[in-house]
Amino acid sequence: MRKKLALLLAAGIMCCVGTISVASAADEIAVAGKSSVSELIDDLDSSAYGGVFYDEDGVLHIFAKDREALLKSRRLQNVVRNREMEIIIEEAEYSLDELESAQKRLLEHQNELAIVAVGLYEPENALSVYTSDTSDENKAAIASVAGVKNIRYKESSGFAASPAI
Repeated sequence: MRKKLALLLAAGIMCCVGTISVASAADEIAVAGKSSVSELIDDLDSSAYGGVFYDEDGVLHIFAKDREALLKSRRLQNVVRNREMEIIIEEAEYSLDELESAQKRLLEHQNELAIVAVGLYEPENALSVYTSDTSDENKAAIASVAGVKNIRYKESSGFAASPAI
């Protein structure tokens, strides 16, 4: 009986050790009670920041429209204080709220401005506008409706339908 109990106990310990050793870094951070990046971003005030992105070195960049308000985030304070990850805070021209409002305005005028799609391009604190009309006149009209200057224009005639199978 003791032998069976010892074997079961050893197997249980090996199983647990194996589980811990294969856990991802994100799991380890979550287990340790530290902030995950998604929790950090969810905690930020969208009127205070203008987007986030990772650079080629894996460093998290946060665009701050209102640095003082941004730094009121408790999660951000904890991450910075505990040095959980490297973060660079950069100045932003537009907040995420402003970019999303501009995106909404453009989508309301989608047909008249020949817009195929509008998205946020956070690494440049900008909008990406896909349009079938990239003339200077249409770009000026798009910028006027959007009310923001940071716009990346991409020529697009639309999205092709998937071929039938």
